[in-house]
Amino acid sequence: MKSSQVKEEFYLGVLFGLIFAAILVFVSGAGAATYIKPPALIQQSDSTAASGGVTTLTVNSQTHQILTGTGTHTFRLFNASTWGATGREVEFINQSTGLLTVQYQDTTTLTTVLPGYSKRILLTDSSSANGTWNVFKSEFVQLSGDTMTGSLGLNYTNITTDRAAYVDSSRILRTSTSVSSQELEYLDGATANLQTQINSIISGGGSGAYVAKSGDSMTGALTIKVNGAPNLSVFRDTNAGDSTNANAVNIGNSGSAQGIMSMQWVNAAAASSPYFRLSFQPRNNADSTQVNLANFYQQKDAGADTATTKIGSNKLQYYKDAAAASSLIIEFPASKPTTPSYLSGATSGVATWASAVPQIFETTLAGTSTFTTPSGAKYLRVKVIGGGGGGGGSVTTASSSAGAGSSGGNTLFGVTSLVANGGTGGGAAGGPGAGGSGGSISFGGDVTPVLGVIGGSSSGISKSGTTGHVAGVMGAPSFFGGQGVGGTVGEAGGSAAGGSGSGGGGAGGPLNGYNGAGGGAGGYAEAIIVGPAASYSYTVGAGGGGGSAGTGGAAGGDGAQGRIVVETYF
Repeated sequence: MKSSQVKEEFYLGVLFGLIFAAILVFVSGAGAATYIKPPALIQQSDSTAASGGVTTLTVNSQTHQILTGTGTHTFRLFNASTWGATGREVEFINQSTGLLTVQYQDTTTLTTVLPGYSKRILLTDSSSANGTWNVFKSEFVQLSGDTMTGSLGLNYTNITTDRAAYVDSSRILRTSTSVSSQELEYLDGATANLQTQINSIISGGGSGAYVAKSGDSMTGALTIKVNGAPNLSVFRDTNAGDSTNANAVNIGNSGSAQGIMSMQWVNAAAASSPYFRLSFQPRNNADSTQVNLANFYQQKDAGADTATTKIGSNKLQYYKDAAAASSLIIEFPASKPTTPSYLSGATSGVATWASAVPQIFETTLAGTSTFTTPSGAKYLRVKVIGGGGGGGGSVTTASSSAGAGSSGGNTLFGVTSLVANGGTGGGAAGGPGAGGSGGSISFGGDVTPVLGVIGGSSSGISKSGTTGHVAGVMGAPSFFGGQGVGGTVGEAGGSAAGGSGSGGGGAGGPLNGYNGAGGGAGGYAEAIIVGPAASYSYTVGAGGGGGSAGTGGAAGGDGAQGRIVVETYF
């Protein structure tokens, strides 16, 4: 062998060795997940049970990652920069019941995979730890024998959610543009062709009644059946005398019968047949005697117990029989009356009606007594007011004081049911005499309060001067008014009106003297007592006396006694 030939074979051996070494280095750099094995490139898979945790992949992880079991799980991608190249592919197959989440290296979410779906990702840039991955979605179904399990997702332009599905002439699955899935459910329970059943009803061949309609006019008869028998029937007035229309309600539509609704209990064609009629006659009715008439009419049959009730023509009429003398007629004027309406032909019942007017008891007599509730009383309306205070007297000089007015007495009904306290007396002259204060009120638990008014108070004015004079102060008014007026120069104060519960007036000051203050008014209480007791104790408060006159002065006016009013309703 020539040396040149030996050298050539040597160099070829070295060249093949270098090529083989390069291939080994490349394959080893691809990791355990991908390697060359005859006859083709082999990709392997890892299976992970869902645990709710995180599985961190490495560059040597298998290409196919399968999630099984129950629940969710997260896969975190490897550091893309350590791969140092592009083209690495990972596929995630979710065979679990929960959501599969794929995260970047920095734990942010790249994508998610629903149960029954898979996604493939492809590394296109490895210059950073997260890298750039393209996401490709695919779907799959699990088959067991001839039975499909899992979810079949349809996502193309022929499909609209919640619509009825069908297969067209090209055997393409489509959904209706108008029929919803809910409308499809309405067919549940149908046992025959629906249009055939509708046509049968319209043609009269079905079991139900029908109404034929022409334009906006209804023709034919409308009958409502209950248990197979016609209980309500509407028919033309020209057939009103038809004896077959017993037990009917008819509405007239022309002539004098226009606007009339009748109920006939027996034979409509028989004379004096019992019936009930309720009618309203419009203004354009052909019967001029029935214009704008509202009428209620009921008549029994022509037997011995015949009776008729009519409402119409401004009258309420009741006939027990044919004799007019035994009828009752209540007639109302056609226009607003200047005197009360009257009863004609009534022989009884008026006294009973009048007894509904309340019976009134009233007293202003001071002192204590007993109210006896009338028999049959349903409730009482009670009004009470306390006594008014007296006005203060006047005096010439401050060194000689006049007398103050006394307080009014308290008025009570039922001890604690209603209490109206009296007003206080006006202050005495010769000093800063205060005006009388109003009386307070209270209600017991056995009454329903209607109104409560605290008594009015009077002002207190006391004046002295070297010249002139000051009139007495007016007493405070109560709920009923009637307070006493203040006296003029050196004159006595005026007394309050009896039974008003108002305060007496203060005396007028003499020349350069002192005037008297007015008395306060009693409180006012009003309440209702339902289901009253047989009797109640009551007290009417007395009026307070006026203050005595001082030297050179005059006396104050007396306050008024209280009042009790009881209205009894039956």
